[in-house]
Amino acid sequence: MKYINFKSFTNKQINKIELKLKKRKLTSYPVAIHLEPTIKCNSNCMMCNRQLIRKEEVLKGDYLSWDTFNKVKPFFSTAEEVLFGGFGEPLLHKDIIPMIMEIKKHNPYLYFYTNGISLTPEISKELILAGIDEICISFGGATEETYQKIRGVPMFPIVKNIEKLSELKKTLGKNKPKISFAIVVMKSIFEELVDIVDLAKDIGVTKMEMANIVIQDENLQDESPWRHKIEYEQIMKEFIQKARSYNMGLLLFELNEYTDICQHIFSSMTITWDGFILSCPQERFITGNLAEESIGDIWNNKNYLMLREKYYQEGLKKLCPNCFAWKNDEQAYLHPNKNSRIFAEEI
Repeated sequence: MKYINFKSFTNKQINKIELKLKKRKLTSYPVAIHLEPTIKCNSNCMMCNRQLIRKEEVLKGDYLSWDTFNKVKPFFSTAEEVLFGGFGEPLLHKDIIPMIMEIKKHNPYLYFYTNGISLTPEISKELILAGIDEICISFGGATEETYQKIRGVPMFPIVKNIEKLSELKKTLGKNKPKISFAIVVMKSIFEELVDIVDLAKDIGVTKMEMANIVIQDENLQDESPWRHKIEYEQIMKEFIQKARSYNMGLLLFELNEYTDICQHIFSSMTITWDGFILSCPQERFITGNLAEESIGDIWNNKNYLMLREKYYQEGLKKLCPNCFAWKNDEQAYLHPNKNSRIFAEEI
């Protein structure tokens, strides 16, 4: 279980009860908060839809303001976890450290994803002292050539930044933040997956988080593990064996077809840098705007009540068709919904 405070623990239990009772209007608050610092980024990842369907949105993007941040603040103390990230690079935000310090006053498990480019020793020290719980490095290869192809930036400076972060933790006598690798698995990286484990171990990474590539450009179809299932599964046997030999945490995905539950509209809230509230990280529906309503009012507004009603009456298959968040199959990953609020539906 992640570190939580009593208030967030109680909120989570009430949320579970309300789900069992099939409540539409909730007295509990979001267990997880996804707050986006910015949509701007300083890398150029080949699979990121920032370069594809979100181009127009990215050009207009800016940074999370303190005004919007403060409007979200009432939900920090009841959240079990806060992801301080979205479709951009969090470390580009000039006020990321004071914002992290403010969130940690409320004691949720706090983490973010970064490409590591701006993870300088100076920033790393401040992050450690601010008490962030986990830093997930979006990593893309074990060689410079592959890394440049996938992430669009040099690998070596990022490796040095992570090494320094690990050293600073030891120097400061801190066991946080946990350092993890977040790897988008695609054909171009198959041959280097095992080598990435060795590299990760050498620089202080203790967890490997693997994500199946979501194809939002037809030209990337052949990169999907679904198209190379046998090869992927053979490689992963060695990958898992090596990671376990280093006592690394593993978060994996399967290439077996199954359906799952998705409860974002009951237990999480996604807030964009400019204050729009979305139904989930896949940005299927726009549920509110902090410029028009308070965060507390939005959580049980007519949009959320309608979505929850449809969830119970129609089911996920009709409410959110072909979404990989609950439907694990080739179709959902190779021909997914467009993950951008430009294409989000008004309720």
